[in-house]
Amino acid sequence: PEYKVFQYFWNLSDQQLKQLANFVFSIPLEELESSPQELKQKVIRELFSLVYSPEKFERVQLLSTWLFDSERQSENYKWKREELELLQEEIVSYSSSEPLNLSSILIQLGLSNSHSESKRLVEQERCIFCFGKKLTNHKEKLDSSLAQYSYFLIRKGEKEFGIYKLIN
Repeated sequence: PEYKVFQYFWNLSDQQLKQLANFVFSIPLEELESSPQELKQKVIRELFSLVYSPEKFERVQLLSTWLFDSERQSENYKWKREELELLQEEIVSYSSSEPLNLSSILIQLGLSNSHSESKRLVEQERCIFCFGKKLTNHKEKLDSSLAQYSYFLIRKGEKEFGIYKLIN
């Protein structure tokens, strides 16, 4: 997905980004001296313009801003339905009419490869969150009180996200 492409390039080192900018996109040397944040935006915007569209860059950049905003990752933040719908279109998502346990959700979202890995992530590493709340039992079904508009925004560690929707 485009979001993963965005994140890959955003996480490149400054040196890797300068090499890419110079060799692949022919960005002038004087522009390579701009701040790392500005250079990243230029390179990723150029990439998206060539492969996807400038509009797709703007959309994915907005989603990335949302996902990495500490206020939005707190337990108390209330997302808008439109924001969650947009996230569902762009990041890994899974929908089900039956409530699933957390382990199954993690596997469906590609955040875990097995139930034993899910157990380790949730109960030992304690790195699984739903809308900022740390989850502690891999076997339990997600409590509907955690949902916002039937959506559950799941985060693994600091950088991996998926969205689960319970269809009523």
